[in-house]
Amino acid sequence: GLYERAKLRVRCYPKSRDMQPGRSPLTPLPHPLEIKQKRGDWILKQRATLSQETWRQLRGGQHYALLASQTRDQVLRRFVAAQLAHRATQRFLVDYYREAYAVAPAALYLRATLDSQLRTGRQLELTSPASHLRPLRRATEILEVKTCGPAPSRC
Repeated sequence: GLYERAKLRVRCYPKSRDMQPGRSPLTPLPHPLEIKQKRGDWILKQRATLSQETWRQLRGGQHYALLASQTRDQVLRRFVAAQLAHRATQRFLVDYYREAYAVAPAALYLRATLDSQLRTGRQLELTSPASHLRPLRRATEILEVKTCGPAPSRC
């Protein structure tokens, strides 16, 4: 992968872990907004919460109005500034089923996620039914192991 990269994303989650993607209503707004930056082996995530009004403004391209507003949320301000600086636009909606696993004790913080049933589409309304999403052409599962600090030498 690239040594340095950044992602701007808005996340939404099913109301229950037992619900499958595309068949469950999404949680009502607010949704978490996220800036994820990678530089070498280090990853930094910054999060904020979007209100219905803020989501409407972002979707409507009212970036300058958001920057001029009195919001104290610095992550939201950085998100909007990055959108403008890099001419970032909304590209995809991705839906998947996630299984999460953790290892105890907390001192050995290690967790893994297994993502499956990946579907994607260009319809970007987070609160609309997922019927417009299509499965990837080939079955894909993504296993990701996450740690705080350096990865342990043995798992």
